[in-house]
Amino acid sequence: MSKLLKVMIVDDERLIRESLKITIDWASYGCEITAEASNAFEAISKAQKLKPDIIVTDIRMPGMDGLDMIEEIMAFNPCNFIVVTGYDDFSYAKRAVKIRAIDFILKPIDTEEFKEAVEKAVLERHKVLEQEILKLNKLFLDALRGRKPYNCLLVYKNICQVNLDRFYIALIQNDNLEEFDITVHAPILYKQNQIIADKIFQIFEDIYLIECHEDRLAAIIPKEMVDDVDKLCLKLKMLQDMVKKCVNTTISIGVSMENSLETISTAYEQAKVALQNRFYSGKGCITLFEEIKDEGNRDIEFKDSIKNEILFTLEACDKKRLVDTLENLYIKEFKLNRSNIYLIKQISLEIIGTSIELLKDYNINKEIVLGSEFSPYRLMRNLNTIDEIYEFVKGTLLKILSAIREFISNTDESDIKKALDYINQNYTENINLCEVAQYVHYSESYLSRKIKETIGMSFVQYLTKLRIEKAIELLQNPNTTVSEVAQRVGYTDYRYFSSVFQKYTGYSPKEFSKKVRIDNYIK
Repeated sequence: MSKLLKVMIVDDERLIRESLKITIDWASYGCEITAEASNAFEAISKAQKLKPDIIVTDIRMPGMDGLDMIEEIMAFNPCNFIVVTGYDDFSYAKRAVKIRAIDFILKPIDTEEFKEAVEKAVLERHKVLEQEILKLNKLFLDALRGRKPYNCLLVYKNICQVNLDRFYIALIQNDNLEEFDITVHAPILYKQNQIIADKIFQIFEDIYLIECHEDRLAAIIPKEMVDDVDKLCLKLKMLQDMVKKCVNTTISIGVSMENSLETISTAYEQAKVALQNRFYSGKGCITLFEEIKDEGNRDIEFKDSIKNEILFTLEACDKKRLVDTLENLYIKEFKLNRSNIYLIKQISLEIIGTSIELLKDYNINKEIVLGSEFSPYRLMRNLNTIDEIYEFVKGTLLKILSAIREFISNTDESDIKKALDYINQNYTENINLCEVAQYVHYSESYLSRKIKETIGMSFVQYLTKLRIEKAIELLQNPNTTVSEVAQRVGYTDYRYFSSVFQKYTGYSPKEFSKKVRIDNYIK
């Protein structure tokens, strides 16, 4: 929901100011008159406080003329100016253009000419604001994710016009994402998200809204708007009801504790953790971080080590070890310690997601292995006990393990030979592992592994060996320059070639060439 642009009118004659206020319907142009001033000094003072978007000003005023005033205001509040004057003086017009005034209009004002000037000013202002908002969105995302310090936002506080002293972050997720194929239904989701954003602004008005993902919005809600968490939850429930009625989808919401700008990244993490509770409570829930902040901290500590262990057993195709690992995790660890089911679901989804990613390394189509309708989020929602979750995760991972085992057993050694032949034939060109992998229809990571297993060295080591051996052969010719040799063996930068050659042989190319000549002379 876009805000009206703020307009200030500056003229030392009151009747002219009143005339400019009623000459056109400002609201129809997306504007509102927020201030007027009778001289330049008053205008500068008000501009400092109100930060107008457009200023309509006379030139000739007592004390300071309008053009000097424009230069002063532009120094602290770059905005758009429409200059109105009764003096048809080319020097004024020339100076008005120089200081980037949108238009220069003579009195008496022609209404149509004035409308055109306003339209132009509004269009230009929106372009500038859109660019600034894009910058601000990027900065907000970086600050939320901890990539940039909070103080990077301070310079933009006037743009977002939201009190960021104390606030909550509500992370709002469109639950339809898991039901749709994002590549097919992206326009539907986009339209739904636009409606959700509009409803958010209807309920909260003065907040800052950031699109974090294609299905997720972060609303920064000033504390002064809601007084306390209870009122915030009531408004969020109203939002859910409105969205359900308009687009027939649920939204899940995670709410941070009260924070300040200095802790904005902490607030975002709190909201993310709260939103993840939807895996436990189901779609359409509202979860306060305050309510779950002390749950499951111990469980999170070993999450990465468990995932790494499971990946290892999958790649090794060790079925027994995989089952033992999962049983230890779910039956002996989670069940025995009565771990929080929300965290169990979260960890389980991460394990499944990481395992599915492994299929890409082997160029295995996950839909063939798990089915085109497989949705771990949807399936997990209907599981309510540790035993059910354990069986679901085990069954999914065993399918993945079987697919990897079958792929490896069916892999023809001639494919690796084909890859090595391709390298042997093209090593003098600017080739890379990606190119070779595409040639034999493997993923880069899998081909890299197979090359190392087959010849005992990595792709880069093998490519370097071929190139340096060819370079040694070429350097036998005393008439060949180092630069020529580098080009002929696939190096575009002869300095880099010289460095690699020296590491491989112990000699620089020039030293080696000289050594060859001496050896030949002695012979």
